[in-house]
Amino acid sequence: MNTTKFKILSIDGGGIKGIVPCIILREIEKQTRTPISELFNLIAGTSTGGIIALGLTKPDTKKGHAFTADDMLKLYVDHGKDIFAKRQQDFLSRVGSIFSLTEDLVANNYNITGFEELLKDKFGLAHIYL
Repeated sequence: MNTTKFKILSIDGGGIKGIVPCIILREIEKQTRTPISELFNLIAGTSTGGIIALGLTKPDTKKGHAFTADDMLKLYVDHGKDIFAKRQQDFLSRVGSIFSLTEDLVANNYNITGFEELLKDKFGLAHIYL
């Protein structure tokens, strides 16, 4: 009988509400005195949860991980209003969305100006697809 446990952390999306899992994960790190990346075998997330997962699992040069949960919380506190600022919709976009469910399903709810650059700067990614 194999008793090895495979621990998965899944972090939900929700825009600026990503602050909540960051606070919880920071407290877990504080209580266990262990980085979240060492407590789980797999960390994944959707939308803002994916950003947090990326930060918590990005390797640094010392064979550890570059960001703690507290670092990710600071990212949201310092840059959240810029990352998750609602984008302005012009009149035609609003009228079009009344007649098109597809547009509502694929539209960006947030202004991504500068968001890609912030992700590239913090996480060192060469290509970002939003």
